[in-house]
Amino acid sequence: MSPATQPQRQSTTQLANTVLMVRPEGFEFNAQTGTDNEFQHRLATSKSAIRQQAMNEFSRMAERLQAEGVNVLILEKDPRGITPPDAVFPNNWFTTTHAGEIHIFPMLTPNRREERRVSASCY
Repeated sequence: MSPATQPQRQSTTQLANTVLMVRPEGFEFNAQTGTDNEFQHRLATSKSAIRQQAMNEFSRMAERLQAEGVNVLILEKDPRGITPPDAVFPNNWFTTTHAGEIHIFPMLTPNRREERRVSASCY
């Protein structure tokens, strides 16, 4: 294909300069949601080994994002002492808009409801 006939690449624009990450303190299989979530599977690996791997991956990702100039907001362990297994997925209970609005959504299972931290989403 000659340069004149090649499709023009659209320049990409970074949509966000800040991300919110939840440290995976209680990350593990969630029995309340695992029955109908095709992405969850019980593993033969111990809970502590899974958590340690998740914590390592979390740290590396946060460092890599920061190295690229992305502001990383980290939600630490819930001050109420609650460590829901799915807390690393806050995109399931809130979203933001270009106008700066935060929309909070309900969650189906009791332990997913516990992870909603409205005050923490108001950074």
